[in-house]
Amino acid sequence: TLENAYLRVEVNRKTGRLERIYDKRSDRESLAAPGASLQVIGEQTGAASAWRIVLTDEVEELDDPESVGVVERGPVRGIIRSAYRFRDSVLVQDVILHAGLARVDVRLGVYWYERDRCLKAAVPADVDGGEATFEVPFGHIVRPADGTEAPAQNWVDVSDDSYGVSLLTNSRYGFDVRDNVMRMTVLRGINDLDPRADEGYHEVQYAILPHAEGWREAKTVRRGMEFNLQMLAQQELRRAGIVPPWTSRGVLDAMPPAWSFLTLEPDSVVLTA
Repeated sequence: TLENAYLRVEVNRKTGRLERIYDKRSDRESLAAPGASLQVIGEQTGAASAWRIVLTDEVEELDDPESVGVVERGPVRGIIRSAYRFRDSVLVQDVILHAGLARVDVRLGVYWYERDRCLKAAVPADVDGGEATFEVPFGHIVRPADGTEAPAQNWVDVSDDSYGVSLLTNSRYGFDVRDNVMRMTVLRGINDLDPRADEGYHEVQYAILPHAEGWREAKTVRRGMEFNLQMLAQQELRRAGIVPPWTSRGVLDAMPPAWSFLTLEPDSVVLTA
């Protein structure tokens, strides 16, 4: 179990599955049973290509881990790690909860050696009859929740009028949504163009963002950008605003401890280039 001021997260010891995200702010569950999972799905040989995903009905849930345990417990974050072996591949899933963040991060480290198989991360939202929204550059598209593979930029979302869940990504851009289940395409094993495509080690990160009301009220656009452009901490050579005695006094003398080049209002406006 991981818990902060906003969320309580539970990972099943036996399956390694992210089984529960309880939203303490809304006093309700965010995930529908049986929780988020990793799925290996067959792709139709000959029909699927580098440009086209054609899935079969062969779906294998990863639910028999070699190990599950807490690998980090500190004041900033906690991590529960689940390790799986699937045929010739090894998958390590880290469920991460930070202090002060109302989202759950998931980091996957995958040694992938499967052919005619697709790896997907599935997140079932505890939302009945919600709307499926996909972000595109500088906008969004509402698409039917019928399981069709479609692209998205930084996030997809399933929400109704009162509650929703956003799935944030910083490196994968193929998704499908069927009813309340969002699935992100993580890796494939298609022989088209390259018989060894996707073989080897991959590290993929995504995040689950529960929220009250819709994605607009939850500022999912901004949260998706934050996940893609994470803040970096760096030790400076000298303290801002203090001029050493051997330098000429000038612009540094006037530098405040914090300084920004611009301010935007309201907070629904995003600057990009």
